[in-house]
Amino acid sequence: VNLPAAFSEPGQGREEDARTLENIYKKMRQTKEIPTTSAPAFGAYFNHYKRALERADKILVLAPSSRLSGAYSQARIARSLFKKPAKNNVFVFDCFTFDAAEGLVAMKAQELISQGKNTEEIVEFLKTFCPRVKLFGTIDDIQYLIHGGRLKLPKFLAPAISLFQKSSFRMVVELKDGKIKLYKVRLGVNLPQILSEEVIKEAQGKKIKAVIAHSGNQKAAEELKAILEKKLLAEIACLSQVSLAVGAHTGPGALIAAFYTIDK
Repeated sequence: VNLPAAFSEPGQGREEDARTLENIYKKMRQTKEIPTTSAPAFGAYFNHYKRALERADKILVLAPSSRLSGAYSQARIARSLFKKPAKNNVFVFDCFTFDAAEGLVAMKAQELISQGKNTEEIVEFLKTFCPRVKLFGTIDDIQYLIHGGRLKLPKFLAPAISLFQKSSFRMVVELKDGKIKLYKVRLGVNLPQILSEEVIKEAQGKKIKAVIAHSGNQKAAEELKAILEKKLLAEIACLSQVSLAVGAHTGPGALIAAFYTIDK
């Protein structure tokens, strides 16, 4: 994540001033400058692979959607630097999702490991499991997604849409086919209620396992958790802040729910 110079207070270093996510989101609200992100270089992956292979026979890399990030490509390049048989022991899997939903994929992979499944079996299972994981989000200010290129809309529309959102309208986005897409425009300001209604509708009365994430919106995340636990008997695996790399694109105030229905 590359933070603009405006994120530093006079007399302080950029890293010193931006230690907490809360402080970064505060800065994002105060300045018009927007942080940028870049995928980790393949060299970083290669070094991690080498260390991991010293302790394990095989490693599984769960990469965020290749349609949103260059991480998958860099992870594949790093794998190609190994010679056989080491190369065959590195599995790079495109989750076609990100952040909260990617967390659910990682949890499922760990569950399968605990059941004694080998890496090849886990990869085959995830190919059918990942499309089952849904992700919806309410975005406080959609300009961040547009400027970061994660939502394919003309940048000149960003100010108009931001103004539209301030008039009690909220944009609901979804992750579909590895991309972020505008799902629905909802009237209202109660983000937990808006998002829970979409999750409940998608779940069709079935119990779900979910991860709730937010960017500086802890109260809304806790309210969403309470609604889903009450109305769907949802199993909330985790409630946390999004990663800074994701928060740079969602902007402050975002609320995200990733989930899948639990088979009875």
